[in-house]
Amino acid sequence: MKIQLIILIIEYSLAFLMLIVILLNLIKSKIHNRILAYFLLIVLHGIIYDIFNPDHLPLLYFEISGLFFSIIYYGPVLYIYLMSLFNVDLSTKYFISHLSLPFIILVLKLINELLINNELRGVGALIYLLSSISLLVFYLYKGYLLVKNKRQYHGIIYKFRFRLFYYTVNGYFILFFISMVIYGLFAMLNGFGNSMETAQLIHYSIFYPFCLIVSFYGATEAVWIKEYFITNPLEKIKDNQQEIEVFQIIVDKIETDKAFLNRNLSIEAFARQIEFTPQIVSNSIKIGGHKNFNGFINSYRVNYFKDKMSSPKYKDYTLSGIALECGFNSKATFFRVFKNLEGITPNEYLKSLQNV
Repeated sequence: MKIQLIILIIEYSLAFLMLIVILLNLIKSKIHNRILAYFLLIVLHGIIYDIFNPDHLPLLYFEISGLFFSIIYYGPVLYIYLMSLFNVDLSTKYFISHLSLPFIILVLKLINELLINNELRGVGALIYLLSSISLLVFYLYKGYLLVKNKRQYHGIIYKFRFRLFYYTVNGYFILFFISMVIYGLFAMLNGFGNSMETAQLIHYSIFYPFCLIVSFYGATEAVWIKEYFITNPLEKIKDNQQEIEVFQIIVDKIETDKAFLNRNLSIEAFARQIEFTPQIVSNSIKIGGHKNFNGFINSYRVNYFKDKMSSPKYKDYTLSGIALECGFNSKATFFRVFKNLEGITPNEYLKSLQNV
C-alpha cells in the first residue's frame, strides 16, 4: 500500500510537471514548440492512463482520447518535430500526410473494440499491435537517417539537451520492446496473472525517467525560458556558428551542382534544396562576406564567364551567348554585374586578354 501511494505521488507530480512544460511551450511559441507540446501531450496521456486506468475511468474514454494522443503517434510526431528543427517548411498537407495513417489505424481499432465480436477482437488487437510497432520503427529509422544526414553532410552541431532528449526517446522505445519480450517469456513460464506486478515494475522503471527527461528538454526549449534564463550572447555565438556552417553548405552545393547556371534561381528555391529557410540562407551569405544572395550567385557567374573566355573553344561565341550559358538572363544584367564586380566592361576584359 505504501509503495502504491509513492507511485501515485510520482504520477501526479509528473503529470503536473508535464502540464506546466506544455503550457510553457505554447506561450510565445514557434512551430517547433507547438509540435513538441503535442509530443508531450501524448506522453501526458500515458501518465493519465496510469493514474486513471480503466478501473477509475471508462475504457471508452481512453479509446476516444487515444484517437489523438495514442502512443502510435510517437514516431510520426517525433519525426515532424525533427523536421521543424531543421527549418523545413511544414504545410498542413505535410502534417496530414504523416498523421493520417496512425489516425486511420486508431479508428479501425475503436471499431474493432466496439463492434467486432470477442472471437475476432483478439485478431484485431494483434493487427493493431503489429501495425503500431511497424509504424514506430519506420519513423524512428527515418528520424535516425535525418539526424545522421544533417550531422554528416550539413555540419549541424547538436546541443547537449537535444542529444539527451533524442537518445532518451529512442532508448525508451528500445527498452520498452525488450521489456515486453522479457515480460512475454516470463508470463509464458509463470502465467499472465502472476506477471502483472513484474510488468508494472518494468513499466515504472523506464517510463517515468523517460517522462522526467523529456519534461526537462521541453522546459529548456520553451521560448519564455530561453528569453529570460539563457543569456543572449551564448545564443548569438551559437547562431553565428551555425550560419558559418550553413555558408559552407551553400558553397559546397553551389560549386558541386553549379546551381548558379540556373537563370531563374531564387533564394526561396535554393533554400528548399538545402532544407533551410531563406532567412538563414540570407544571413549565412552575409556572414560569408557577401551583400545578398543575388550578388553571391552573380560572383560565381562572372568567374564562370572568365573561365570560359580563357578557353579557345569560346573565341567565336558572342558575349550574350556566353552570358546566357553562365546563368545571366539578359545581356544588360550581365554587363551591369560584370562592371560592378570587375571595374571594367566585358569588352574591356576581352581586350585585356588579347593583349596578354
